[in-house]
Amino acid sequence: MLAFSWHITTTLYIMLFILLQGYTNADNPFGDEHLLDTFVWQKKLEKEGKSDLAQAELEKIQKTKMMESKVQWLFYMSLMCVLLYCLY
Repeated sequence: MLAFSWHITTTLYIMLFILLQGYTNADNPFGDEHLLDTFVWQKKLEKEGKSDLAQAELEKIQKTKMMESKVQWLFYMSLMCVLLYCLY
């Protein structure tokens, strides 16, 4: 999950840099006509058997994973607080 978060953060920073430079999909030094589009890791989706899912369904799966991650993080943080409380 950390690698995924890092990837999204890095992508957002790159997109912000590109926007501040004034690049567009049509006019950029990279020759990329999809420069400002959201990156989709198509090979990974194919490997996981999700390449035929609609974008809305993929976003729903991603939101569910993010929520599960947040719940897990909150659980571990609350557990750590209880353990620290017990130590003192």
